[in-house]
Amino acid sequence: MIYPRLKLARNLLAPHGLLFASIDDNEIDNLRKIGAEVFGEDNFVGIITRATGTPTGGGFDGLTNMVDYILVFRRSAEAKLNGLEFEATDAAIYNEEDERGKYLTRSLRRTGGEDRREDRPSMFYGVQSPDGTMVFPIGPGGYESRWICSQERFREMESEGLIQWKKTDRGNGPEWHPYQKFYLEGREKRPSNLWTEIDGNKKGTREIRELFDREKAFDSPKPVGLIQRIVQIATNKQSIILDFFSGSATTAHAVMLQNSSDGGGRSHIQVQIPEAVPENSPAFAAGYKTIAEIGKERIRRAGKKILEGECHPDWNRDVGFRVLKVDTSNMKDVYYRPDELTQGQLFEMVDNVKEDRTAEDLLFQVLVDWGVDLTLPIRRETIQGKTVFFVDDNALVACFDKGVTEKLVKELAKHEPLRVVFRDNGFESDAVKINVEQIFRQLSPTTEVKSI
Repeated sequence: MIYPRLKLARNLLAPHGLLFASIDDNEIDNLRKIGAEVFGEDNFVGIITRATGTPTGGGFDGLTNMVDYILVFRRSAEAKLNGLEFEATDAAIYNEEDERGKYLTRSLRRTGGEDRREDRPSMFYGVQSPDGTMVFPIGPGGYESRWICSQERFREMESEGLIQWKKTDRGNGPEWHPYQKFYLEGREKRPSNLWTEIDGNKKGTREIRELFDREKAFDSPKPVGLIQRIVQIATNKQSIILDFFSGSATTAHAVMLQNSSDGGGRSHIQVQIPEAVPENSPAFAAGYKTIAEIGKERIRRAGKKILEGECHPDWNRDVGFRVLKVDTSNMKDVYYRPDELTQGQLFEMVDNVKEDRTAEDLLFQVLVDWGVDLTLPIRRETIQGKTVFFVDDNALVACFDKGVTEKLVKELAKHEPLRVVFRDNGFESDAVKINVEQIFRQLSPTTEVKSI
């Protein structure tokens, strides 16, 4: 089950794309190994551990499980994680201030591993203190240590005002020691692999209840804050986010929230099979027959709630979405040997479109066949009594009505569309059908003409 989905996900990812896969401890080892096979060991980014806040699993001799995991893979080395804004608790450590703003200081001497002179000989040198004495990086006990940067970089930081001298007493009386200044403004916090500040699964359940009039419409939804954090660190403002286990559409909710907070224009694609909800569930009693229906309704309600709150002034306030369903072809199966058809069957094949298909069904099949973006705006107009679809104004014009006249064809040609499509048996006469390409060649020579 895991391998083909990861393989497909990798093929869909942009070069700078990232995949986040939520898993519990039962399958984490398998997912880790299969993911490394599909993406390559070098493209394994890490494992995020998240506190769920709800104990699960564990028998009499087992451990109660209160965490789950998110494995992160990337398509290529182009993928980079974004930093996070500092919260109030993080900013508190910036406890010094000057005319440039709040800052903190860290010793210029290397501490921890590889802190000796022999580890980086070029980073052992003397720097002149405020009283003119030369200061060298000396570690506790008197061993020769090293600075965190080269002498050239030290001079650059000094000229940029990023060095601060302080007197410290290390047992031999007060001595000057250099520190590097880190200003709060413009800094970001790097995301870690331990997310304890994110609300647990109970928050996800409360969020569903708030949207669905206190009803528990979906079991075990992920909290919106969790997915929003992923959106923050993994996307830019124009990214496309795909969730192929959509469930209650938490990802759609999180993307809209993030767009509303930073003015982004991210798009989301939610994939969910029409899995039936249990007949004894509150969701079924409320009229929802499938999980997909719950997800669609959540997007509607969440979008409305977000618009009622405070939004970024640059946000386009777009909470709309388009629902597409996978189906069989709109066209009848007409591939028979002539000697296998009766006369009656021949009459049935005059119209090669299945009887239960709408004009919208045909339009979207054409969009897929031609590789036209399915999210483009679609406008429906009535021209000379016929229904005409305009996709992104003139990217594609389509008319699937019957009785199309030469007059209507000329009217559509005046719009100079990039593409135009008709129903094969939709023309008023064979003469009109034959003349279509000639009309467009004269009035709109760059238009691609097609019949289905």
